[in-house]
Amino acid sequence: MESSVINSSQVIATSRWDYEYNQQSYVQFEQSLLGTETSSLQDLCKYPITKGETPLWRGDKYVSEDEGVLFIRSENIREQGLDLSTKTFITNVVHQRMSRSQVKPKDVLLAIVGATIGQVAVVPSEIAEANCNQAVAIIRLNDDINPNYVQAILRSSIGQTQIRRFSGGSARPNLDLWEVRLLRIPLFSSELQNRIADTMQEAYVVRKKKLEDAYKLLAEIDAIIFSKLNIFPENVKEETRFVKSISALRGRRLDVAFNMGFHKFDPYKEQVKPIGEVVSFPKETKDPTKDPNKSFRYIDISSINIETGEIEATQEILGLEAPSRARQVVHASDIIISTVRPTRGATAIIPAEMDGYICSTGFTIVRPQHGVSSEYLHAALRLNSTREQFGRRSAGSSYPAILEKDVKVTLIPWPLKDIQEEITNEISSRKVESRRLRIEADNALTEAKRQVEQIILGRELV
Repeated sequence: MESSVINSSQVIATSRWDYEYNQQSYVQFEQSLLGTETSSLQDLCKYPITKGETPLWRGDKYVSEDEGVLFIRSENIREQGLDLSTKTFITNVVHQRMSRSQVKPKDVLLAIVGATIGQVAVVPSEIAEANCNQAVAIIRLNDDINPNYVQAILRSSIGQTQIRRFSGGSARPNLDLWEVRLLRIPLFSSELQNRIADTMQEAYVVRKKKLEDAYKLLAEIDAIIFSKLNIFPENVKEETRFVKSISALRGRRLDVAFNMGFHKFDPYKEQVKPIGEVVSFPKETKDPTKDPNKSFRYIDISSINIETGEIEATQEILGLEAPSRARQVVHASDIIISTVRPTRGATAIIPAEMDGYICSTGFTIVRPQHGVSSEYLHAALRLNSTREQFGRRSAGSSYPAILEKDVKVTLIPWPLKDIQEEITNEISSRKVESRRLRIEADNALTEAKRQVEQIILGRELV
């Protein structure tokens, strides 16, 4: 058990008795800022820092894009800014009712709960109006404060150290609004604010380019697989109408996409297989709540980088706080497929170090049969043709999802073993190169943050 000895006057001054808040490293951090003039974040704002709410508790429903206003959730706030690869919308009526949480261009959004806690994004000018949920703090700054500067500070170790300090001491980290308002921001001239903001923005441009190159290497895997097999499903024209008797549809879904099937592989029937023929579906479960004081590692859908198909972050959770979906046990080389919004491609291989972790019941777990390459199978499950089939089987629903039986009948290209090995080797080399580019991207950002922190702490002559 960790312990530390601190002066009682320090504890009384902070009014915080938890160990996490009073760690020596945080005390030293405070001392490092003594020579820098700072202000509370709230004192730099036009209005009190606030947060959103979730409209669902009132019985409101999310709507389609053409019916509503963008609704920003904490998972949309990422290191690179707002990630709107998945969007949620609310009606304009709900948007007007939730006036407190309406979001405007140049607002700084800070994730204060959940897996993305501490992530920051400035609302771009092209988003004319939006709203947000209760896991997002809305920071509307005075006109003389550069929002990109505040974003840079909150993303730096200076901001992140404070965020960790305030949100620590809990099994589920979170920031209260009063804690957000107390965050210390260095006070600098507009010229220096702009310089710091520009340094970080330039680093993000470099990072974005390297990440684009890294993800392009992975996006080309589709073409590699199909060219190796000499099959071209995108060139196969499908009949968009179908004829079935009413009796054949009785008790089944009536939407066209579901019933028309998938015919792009019809000319290549000897070169494809249903997923169910090459995998098993393990059913090992565990109820973490039976050991309420024991922690476990949890994989949910947000843990997966949909660009790379890798598990980037897991959560350590006490059994007593286990989500109701935390029930499935996974093992090394298993592949987890998100059955919720399956077209996003949240599909990942379980690495050896995650053997025995628990994953959400929002995944279907597949285990490659003996002799089947996990690497090839993973690539095949992430193909656009696979996602398209998932999409058709989840169509006609406001909350797209597929069942295990849908996964079983989905067709994937299935080459001979030697061709599988060729493809797997090519995929592996591309993953290595992609990972190198992503490391370079992160290093460029880390170096920019270091430069900014040197400026802030007065260790660089300005």
